Amino acid sequence: MWVPQAKRKHCKTHGKIGFQDLAKHISTKWRNLSPDQMKEYTTLAGIAKKLYMVDKEEYYRMKGRLMYVDQPLSAEA
Repeated sequence: MWVPQAKRKHCKTHGKIGFQDLAKHISTKWRNLSPDQMKEYTTLAGIAKKLYMVDKEEYYRMKGRLMYVDQPLSAEA
């Protein structure tokens, strides 16, 4: 049975900055990072990815259907 979704009520914006301007501002700041700052963020992203892969592997193992994982990670990562 298909039920049409109600139209979302319009929310007022704060008027300070639009989404497009915000995206441009963030991308400009990201593009202008120094190599040292970029290395710090890249390192943090690598750590977060390893933790995600460990959690993902554990989740699928618990579900009893271990999916293909590029490189099985140990809990010591």
